[in-house]
Amino acid sequence: MRTQDGRYHRWSQDAKRIHFGLAGASSVSLTIKWPSGVVQTLPNVAANRLYRITENSTNPAPVALGVSPAYPCGAPALNGATDSGVFIWLDCPSGEWRLKTAAAGGSITYTGTVTSSANYSSVKPSGLSANDVLNFTSNPKQIAFTFRTSGTATDGVNFIPNGGASNCLSITTPATNKVYFGPFRTPLAPPFELDTQGNCP
Repeated sequence: MRTQDGRYHRWSQDAKRIHFGLAGASSVSLTIKWPSGVVQTLPNVAANRLYRITENSTNPAPVALGVSPAYPCGAPALNGATDSGVFIWLDCPSGEWRLKTAAAGGSITYTGTVTSSANYSSVKPSGLSANDVLNFTSNPKQIAFTFRTSGTATDGVNFIPNGGASNCLSITTPATNKVYFGPFRTPLAPPFELDTQGNCP
């Protein structure tokens, strides 16, 4: 028996998935008692699978296992003297995405775009020098940049997309440099959509 009541704890919430260990059983008869009082029995549910079950549904819907999107909120630990690459994260309280480049004390030129399905609400440069290029006025749905990052400094841009818009990050050069996503510095290969980290639409 398992209970799912969606409880909250400090800084967390109970997992939505309910897991059953079935030993060597290849299938089970599953009985669900819903909060509404409905009792639902699903016979012959195959083991070793993940299902989404809806109240009063006649069959559980199989769910493909995969990797969930990386957690986007919060700044990663970033040291311009030792870190190299593109770092992007979401400041959740403000809704502002922050993109920074670092060169680990050397010199790297980063070229890329962030393209949205709607006009950006706000675009602000962050730590740019005279050698850097940031263009968001010729196309209000695209932020184009060339950041010539050197030494221990970081170059960047902060932007707020319109709600519900998809946003695709693409890095043209250098092809071998990694993009690190979110506070846990999850390495991702661009291009990818910011909210899902999947393929750009």
